[in-house]
Amino acid sequence: MKRDEIKQDVEFYRAILMARLALAGSGSVKDAGKHLFDFDNLRKNNYHFLEASAALGDLLVATGKVDKAEPYYARLAATPWPEYRIRAAVLMGRALEAQKQYDKSHRQI
Repeated sequence: MKRDEIKQDVEFYRAILMARLALAGSGSVKDAGKHLFDFDNLRKNNYHFLEASAALGDLLVATGKVDKAEPYYARLAATPWPEYRIRAAVLMGRALEAQKQYDKSHRQI
């Protein structure tokens, strides 16, 4: 592969597939996390960056590290696109729910 863009796509797709397999119980969360973390650190300007951030957060939640997942989900929340902001809120809500960290100050409807 001569073009850097193609190399980056291959790196991303390998890492995201490893993450999805690991989250489904058919792979190593640690190995998938390493590949995604490497992609995340080296490819901050790649168009897959937000998808990689969400997957990193998901892997961290799967290992019980909700507090470490929060900054990755926050990247999605910081975008100007409503779809990503909503996705970030849902992912963080699911992560907190999995940890039974329910908001005690919610409003009664």
